[in-house]
Amino acid sequence: MSRKMIEAGKWTAPGREKCQPGGVLAVLKAGIAGLARSRAGVMAVEFALYCPVFLIVIGGLVDYGMAIFDKMELVGAVRSGAQLALADSSDTTAIRQAVVDASGIDISLSNVTTTTFCECADTSTITCGDTCGDGSVNHYLMTVTATYTYAPMLLPSGICCSLTGTTTVRTQ
Repeated sequence: MSRKMIEAGKWTAPGREKCQPGGVLAVLKAGIAGLARSRAGVMAVEFALYCPVFLIVIGGLVDYGMAIFDKMELVGAVRSGAQLALADSSDTTAIRQAVVDASGIDISLSNVTTTTFCECADTSTITCGDTCGDGSVNHYLMTVTATYTYAPMLLPSGICCSLTGTTTVRTQ
């Protein structure tokens, strides 16, 4: 700055504006108006608005993927129990325990059921030991079912899903 401007009082040090009536208010008004026109920080505000929505969507996708993974674990465990039923369908406790052991999720024997039933060649259900109407031999089948209550990360527990895995095999 030139010496003439300083001596004439047209220049002041930053932060030391002249104290004239309305001087401080005018400075505040100018500062607020400058902020309103400024584009600095717009991306930060947009990020702050979009980030929670983005995180909820990503969390939902992860949660859905985990539920699908648990369903695959459950179906795989039920298939293991069905394979044991092919060898010995009379020991239902061992079949149910095989399902629990093969599962990578937290299920117990009370979550696993086995059901034995009979069908004719035309897939009509009959009482085991009876003969079919067409004289054919009835087939013994076993259904192994396991259920699991999935607890999602984002929703409160108890709101969501009961997962079920079922496999039916012919035992005789």
